[in-house]
Amino acid sequence: MSDLKDPWSILEDGSEAEDAPAPEADTLPFEPAPAIMPDSEATAELKSKLGYMAGQMETLEDELAATKAKLKDLSGAMLHTFVSGTGWDEKPGTSHSIDTGTHEVGFEARERVRWDGDKLREIVAENYGSTEAMPPFIREKYAVDSDLYEEMQPDVRSLFEPARSVGSGGIKITVNRTHTDDATAGGTA
Repeated sequence: MSDLKDPWSILEDGSEAEDAPAPEADTLPFEPAPAIMPDSEATAELKSKLGYMAGQMETLEDELAATKAKLKDLSGAMLHTFVSGTGWDEKPGTSHSIDTGTHEVGFEARERVRWDGDKLREIVAENYGSTEAMPPFIREKYAVDSDLYEEMQPDVRSLFEPARSVGSGGIKITVNRTHTDDATAGGTA
């Protein structure tokens, strides 16, 4: 016999009722879904509503994809304009910004640090002892936390340098409104 209680057996005052009847449909906190029956009027209405919403969703997904493509193109144009106007070399780890008068536009060349796990394993074994014999089908993933790497003593950091490579992590562009143009916004000074 189950110890689970019928959720409808709890009365509004919190007490339990013996064999309490299920509430009527009009007292539920939600509208129950109509029974789905082939060729019923409710099914036709449901299909119509869902078909309309699916069409709206498809349209929004298409618009979102188009907007993302436009943003990517605009970001590329902004970067090209900034680089050609300033001579910025896009070296990873550098950033620049410019105040346009209405916006602060920032360009950050992000770094992507990669660690050669095999090389790190060798370094650890040579400098800190064995990495423990492991079956060949088990691989440990060796990596070094970037913040902790920067905090290492120079002699320790130099041990790990051969396993570290830094490449481009892409350019991040940020745009923040800094000023409002009262003439175009219709405001007064």
